[in-house]
Amino acid sequence: MSEFCACLRLEQHVGCSPSTWRAMMEKLALLILATTEAWEREGIAQGQIGPIVGSVDETFVERMMVVFMDLVSGYVLREEGADDRTYETWYERVTARLEPMKTDVLSLGSDRAKALIKLAETGLECPSIPEVFPLLHALAQGDSLAIWSQLKTARQALSRAQEHLATCQASGASEAQIESAQAAVAAGEADVAHWPQVRDTYRGHLGAMS
Repeated sequence: MSEFCACLRLEQHVGCSPSTWRAMMEKLALLILATTEAWEREGIAQGQIGPIVGSVDETFVERMMVVFMDLVSGYVLREEGADDRTYETWYERVTARLEPMKTDVLSLGSDRAKALIKLAETGLECPSIPEVFPLLHALAQGDSLAIWSQLKTARQALSRAQEHLATCQASGASEAQIESAQAAVAAGEADVAHWPQVRDTYRGHLGAMS
């Protein structure tokens, strides 16, 4: 950030040293947390907290972090370090977070880890909804390989048809044989052109699903 401001020649107008920016970022982080807590208390007091469509997952940075968020608003309800990802850890963290909010969880999206399924069905008594990311990955992996295989086969068939046409023309084959070879090349070219279109259509559908 300091290098960016220096490139804009703003060092005479704002503090540009890395230490200045670090101090400012630390202050902003505390202010953001304080503001969030104040808004949340106000929302709870006014009964504005609606039902939560939750999502839970673990992420690994310097240590494992457990993350619980509301998918409707994108609000991260809890993000903190943990030593394990057992049902007990998840249940303790999530219920402690939900208790002052006086709200319900309509459903809980997660991967198919047993602890997270149990958290939804037993701990929160709501449906456990599978994440679609593994599904999208499986679709992309399986279908893209199938399309690539078809395209590779079409290219090989076209190459053979072109070689056969060249042989017919060089050896003085009959007109009927040359026409047949030309037709095979044309069919091969159409097939090779077809599969990239299938791939582009597939990618469009996959993007829409994402």
